Amino acid sequence: MILVHELTAICRNGWKYTRDHLTHRHLSNEAYDICAVIYTNDLCNQDTVVKALKMDKSSVAKIIRKCEKEGIIFRMKDQKDMRNYCLSLTEEGKEIICNLIDTVALWQKEAMSCLSEEEIADFTRMVEKIRENTRILNK
Repeated sequence: MILVHELTAICRNGWKYTRDHLTHRHLSNEAYDICAVIYTNDLCNQDTVVKALKMDKSSVAKIIRKCEKEGIIFRMKDQKDMRNYCLSLTEEGKEIICNLIDTVALWQKEAMSCLSEEEIADFTRMVEKIRENTRILNK
């Protein structure tokens, strides 16, 4: 068993389940990720999104423009630095992300229903430990 392959399969299954239950299936995974960052960092700028997702600036800019055109994200001039824009979600964008959060939470609950509370606590602790170690390795 190669851990990366197993984790990738779990994530792929989660995205399939999530996609099947979302109301806005036309958005890419990257667009959902960008909207989620904006949702948790309201009025952030594009650099915040780029750093949070470790994506290149041009890809993020392209997706933001598309989401803005679709009425999911809106941009406004940053009052502190008129060269920058602040990003926020429209009401529709907030609804989309709330739906995503609820759907992912439901999937996670169903996926982990085969584990006891103790096993879930152990698993969560181990995943956090591995995540922290990989963060250190990537410095």
